[in-house]
Amino acid sequence: MAFQIGKIEQDASYLLADLLELLVAMGADGRKNYSPADMFSILTGTPGIGNFSDPQLKQEIDDAFLDIDYRQKRFGPAYPFSLKKNLLSKKTTQSPGARIYILLLATSRLKSFKNNLRSKWATTFARISRECLSQMMPDNADVRIFDANSDDRRNYYGTNLRNALQKLGDDLRVTHKDDVEIGRHHHAGDAGIDLVGIVSMDDHVEGAFAVLGQCAAQQTNWPEKRFEASPLSFKGVFSFLVDPFAALFIPVAYRDTSGSWLSKRPVSGVLVVDRLRFFLLLGRKMRTSIAAKQWFTDFEAQFSKVANAFAKV
Repeated sequence: MAFQIGKIEQDASYLLADLLELLVAMGADGRKNYSPADMFSILTGTPGIGNFSDPQLKQEIDDAFLDIDYRQKRFGPAYPFSLKKNLLSKKTTQSPGARIYILLLATSRLKSFKNNLRSKWATTFARISRECLSQMMPDNADVRIFDANSDDRRNYYGTNLRNALQKLGDDLRVTHKDDVEIGRHHHAGDAGIDLVGIVSMDDHVEGAFAVLGQCAAQQTNWPEKRFEASPLSFKGVFSFLVDPFAALFIPVAYRDTSGSWLSKRPVSGVLVVDRLRFFLLLGRKMRTSIAAKQWFTDFEAQFSKVANAFAKV
């Protein structure tokens, strides 16, 4: 199958909320409305309604529905689901924002999908992260994807990582590049950098305003990627007159039901852009533009195919 539920996160209600939303988006069991009891039945394979054989899971599902209630209020028209009287359903009409929400939802749980979709959708997440970074930068900034498989990498930086780092150092206006250290890198890969945003100033002196970004389409391991694109990771490669900013883009909604970070430590030391911040940065006009792009409609077609197959099981 192209989709499998896999591990159920019973100790993180915000991740369980993602799974419940994903099941609704995919039409699990062919239902139109899903109560907490329905979700328990689907997750455990237990027929019938109300047979809560696992009290801990029941409590986590109830907590996840509280997360869902917060999301409905916070995301508003961009939320693709409706929660009424503790029944969760997918809206029949989806706004561009709601369609983007489903993309972020799917990419937050790539482990449930087949490997070929994981790779494709990780690339899709990098593309929408680039759109998000572009909204954080001034209009005269150049925003590119540094990932080795991207068009930007092939057409601008080059596929050989050593050459790409040389070009990146030039664009960042570093005071020194360690050619020996750059030469130690493998020719493939991205050195931990997925996105680059730079304001080009034609004065040919050292120092530039820049953001280096990492895209972590993961549920739980994204905190480990916080410093992959940090200038601290490149002190042995580049000497910066001005350090670039570091940003980490994640598709999960890392919030409690008050809208606060669930924990501050995983989001410290780097600017974290989670699901909510995507929507705060991407205005309505930008959402409409993104929803019309080929890579986005390709994702929707792939997701719809998987959902239709899963709903028939």
